[in-house]
Amino acid sequence: MRRQSRLERNLGLLLLALYGAFFLWQTPSLWQAPLTAEETESYLARLQSNMFASAEEKAVFVRDLRAWAAGDDGQPVFMVNLLRYNAELIPFYATRQPDGISFEVEMEAPIAKGSALEMTTALSHSLEARVRSRPEQWFWVHRRWA
Repeated sequence: MRRQSRLERNLGLLLLALYGAFFLWQTPSLWQAPLTAEETESYLARLQSNMFASAEEKAVFVRDLRAWAAGDDGQPVFMVNLLRYNAELIPFYATRQPDGISFEVEMEAPIAKGSALEMTTALSHSLEARVRSRPEQWFWVHRRWA
């Protein structure tokens, strides 16, 4: 009995540490400051030296990226990047197969262009529909939907 409680305690501590690491990873604004001008210029110089594009394309891209970086507030910008560069947002899901090893990957139609809020909402609805249709495929450590 004593051994089991030690194992449970250690497993609980491990899970708590993993949760803390995941939380910090998902909220970088808690531990990261916005980019400084020096950091921005350093990143842009490295990016520019590794770009395979014409000089004119590089100049336009770097000019736009520099302007965007100047307004950095330290918050994640995934949806903003999609909007800024006119990329398509395509939901895709991997469904574990009965053998427990392989997956079937399904891609849905691209999310309709709109504001960051509209596209995020559409993506959340897509994910919610997937979870509701096959809840055994998902594991959440928090209450995602009521």
